[in-house]
Amino acid sequence: MVLVPAYSIFSGRENIMNFTALEDTYVLKIKYSVMETYLNKNLSLAVLGRKQIEMYFGFFMTRVFNVLYITVDEKYLYFLKEHGDLLKRVPLRYIAAYLGFTQETLSRLRAKYK
Repeated sequence: MVLVPAYSIFSGRENIMNFTALEDTYVLKIKYSVMETYLNKNLSLAVLGRKQIEMYFGFFMTRVFNVLYITVDEKYLYFLKEHGDLLKRVPLRYIAAYLGFTQETLSRLRAKYK
C-alpha cells in the first residue's frame, strides 16, 4: 500500500491528517521539489505517479460515498469484502474508528454477520 499526504502535496500546506502504522512499515521521505525533478526527467516515474494519484482519487471518492450514503451494515460488509483480513490483525477499536462506529456497534455487526 502506498500512502501519501495528498492534501499537503496538492496544496503546499501542512498536512491535515496523521497516519499511524499498526504493523511494520517502510517509510520513504522525499522533498516535493526533488520528486518533481525525477518525475520531469523520467516518463515511467511520471506514469507511476499519475497512477498513484488515480488510485488515491478512486479510494477517496469511495470513502466519501461510503461515509455519506451507505448504511452501517453496508459499511461493515464493504469493509469485510475489501479488507476482511484486517479483522485478524488490527485491534477492533481502530477498525471501529475507521468505519465511524463505536466498538459496540462493530461487535453487534460482527455477531450478526458471522
